[in-house]
Amino acid sequence: MHLLWIRTTFLALTVLSSGDFGRSDDPKAFDASTLYGSDRVSKIEITMEPKLWEEMRVQKRDFSDSMLDPSAVAFDTFRAGIRINGFAIADVGIRKKGFFGSVDDHFPSFKIKLDQYIEQSPMGAIKRLTLNNNKQDMPLISQFMAYRFFNEVGVPAPRVGFANVYVNDQHLGVYSIVETVDKAFLSTNFGSGSGDLLEGTLSDFAKKSIPRMDHKSGPNASPEKWKVNALSELLQEDVLDLGRLEQVIDLESFYRFWATESLLAFWDGYSANQNNFFVYDNPKTGRLHFMPWGADSLWTTMAGPFGGFSKPNESVYANSLLANRLFSNESGKEGYRRVLVELLAKHWDEDGLKSKVDELANLLQPHLHPRQRMAVNAQREMKQFIDSRRQRIQKELGSWPVKIPSKPRRATYCKEVGIASGEFATFWQRGPKGKESSGSLTLRIDGEDIVFEEVKVSSKRFSMGFMSFGVAPESLPPMVEFNGKSSTGEKFTLTIRFNNADFTVPNEDSEHVKIRGTVNKLGVGQPGGPMGGGKFLLGTCQLTEASTKPGEMVAGRFEAKVLKLVGGFFGE
Repeated sequence: MHLLWIRTTFLALTVLSSGDFGRSDDPKAFDASTLYGSDRVSKIEITMEPKLWEEMRVQKRDFSDSMLDPSAVAFDTFRAGIRINGFAIADVGIRKKGFFGSVDDHFPSFKIKLDQYIEQSPMGAIKRLTLNNNKQDMPLISQFMAYRFFNEVGVPAPRVGFANVYVNDQHLGVYSIVETVDKAFLSTNFGSGSGDLLEGTLSDFAKKSIPRMDHKSGPNASPEKWKVNALSELLQEDVLDLGRLEQVIDLESFYRFWATESLLAFWDGYSANQNNFFVYDNPKTGRLHFMPWGADSLWTTMAGPFGGFSKPNESVYANSLLANRLFSNESGKEGYRRVLVELLAKHWDEDGLKSKVDELANLLQPHLHPRQRMAVNAQREMKQFIDSRRQRIQKELGSWPVKIPSKPRRATYCKEVGIASGEFATFWQRGPKGKESSGSLTLRIDGEDIVFEEVKVSSKRFSMGFMSFGVAPESLPPMVEFNGKSSTGEKFTLTIRFNNADFTVPNEDSEHVKIRGTVNKLGVGQPGGPMGGGKFLLGTCQLTEASTKPGEMVAGRFEAKVLKLVGGFFGE
């Protein structure tokens, strides 16, 4: 039995079961009404071996992997124990959570799986916990208020509660407990949890973009078998047939989903940014249903941080393919308007919404971490948004229809644009006196062979500036960097990066060590950057020498595809 497993399990059992394992003075310590309620801040204490906590909290997403494949597993799962409102549960799996904006090394978001290592159901149907750090939810209550509003208007959305989160007795702050969208959630809200559930991250229903969607559950793991392909085919036709569309999606439900995204100013949702949504193929209806996700940036007049799309209208967001095509159809436009007017008349209650903001603000105030003290200002701005929203939308309804983009924003997808290969013999961080690095590089992009007159190569740890701030240096990935000058005077920087565990020789899988990286084409005198201008490398490398001791040899050869992201805020 592995020593680390014994030590970790012993720690969890020692801390969490010292005389009261599984006990709580509160008989409803962790039922749904307690966890996902607005009258209580739960207390969630996570206990894990300090070395494992230090390893977990600094884990990073690789930019290349995540942008090329949003479903890529970015974080390792660790063994831990938790205590929820006094009730202790040992032997759970915990991992870091987040895409880029919400990832943090000091107060990370978490995914907790109760039955990761052993079969146990101490919380009944609740087997997963999602703890969001509220890093992008400045008022701390955006998610609660948004999902509550979606549910009230008839669009299934996760329930949300609040918790003070501690790791090894260190207070991390007030977190949002967000109900996991899983088979249990689907069964409760749709009568069946057996259909295909897809999560959309910077993706849309254009044929090339569909493979970017993440298959969360259901019988069909292959994108070719997803019902969204039928939706894609309809949206490619010159004239959108709403009768046929209604056979594929629950159209009335989509109007409500879409209008609610616009009403709440969800700039990072499906209709505005082709992001943060679920689509479910419900076996009960035979149609697709939409649900929101990632609702931490709403209730605001901002249009988002990216320059790839202009500020939308107040009354309708229509950058996405389905929303844009529907609003360009007279019947679709009227269906949207009808639902938006209904939402304003029946559900947009300024006094009730502001009262809820105040109630939640008072609930959270005694529990705030010092870094969260600015929440009171964001909550005030949230109430100002609520006060002015009706007037802003009615102004546009008075001069209906508003003008939307003539075409949807091009969906993000990945295409292969070239190949790269090379050999290298260099030294970690610096070369010993009297010895020089050597390297060769072959690069073909967009059908053009790049001929290099000179190539310089070095090896060190990869860093992405501020995104690596506070990260333990030894946890950053090793990399080999090529700097080449072509026969036409252009400069190229090519980096290949390794997982720490793979950067060793001998390596049983040395023929197939996975690498990823970037390619930058620079004008004369221009600086480089880690993003590769949208060009990425995915391939393999055979290492013949590898060491992270200064001055020691790093050598090998690699082959990779050159890939490029287009569409979305990547342009083109």
